[in-house]
Amino acid sequence: MIGVKVLGVVHGVKAFAPLLIERGTGHFLNTASSGGLAPLPDLTPYTTTMHAVVGLTETLDQELKRVAPALGATVLCPGLVDTPLGQNSAALGAIDLQAGAPASMQNAVARFGAKLTPREVAESAIAAIEADRVHVAPGGDVAERAEARVKALLADIAEG
Repeated sequence: MIGVKVLGVVHGVKAFAPLLIERGTGHFLNTASSGGLAPLPDLTPYTTTMHAVVGLTETLDQELKRVAPALGATVLCPGLVDTPLGQNSAALGAIDLQAGAPASMQNAVARFGAKLTPREVAESAIAAIEADRVHVAPGGDVAERAEARVKALLADIAEG
């Protein structure tokens, strides 16, 4: 997961940041998931990689803006999206549909809300980039779960 979900983003940044910096304008859109903003129980490795992409993008945005104000980065953290990812992964042999791997995703719909359409996700991402926002989190209860995480974090720090 680290090799694809985190290092894929790192390699994309390394390849394109010099080009954007040379132009003095441009914007990265990195994709994480709602798991980058709040814990997803029973999905620890996945959640770990998503938190890494969020942190990378937050820092990248600040670093790019120091170089030129017309540069930036946004991290897309959607809830569940209606795609054939499970079926495609099974067709490639990455997961075993019969072993119940997608059952956790089906359970996730019950836990985290209805699936978004790819169009809804794309429209949210474009709006965030146009508004120069660092975070965009369409779908379900993503904002509520992220808010609960931040409140718990601040409470822990205040008590520390």
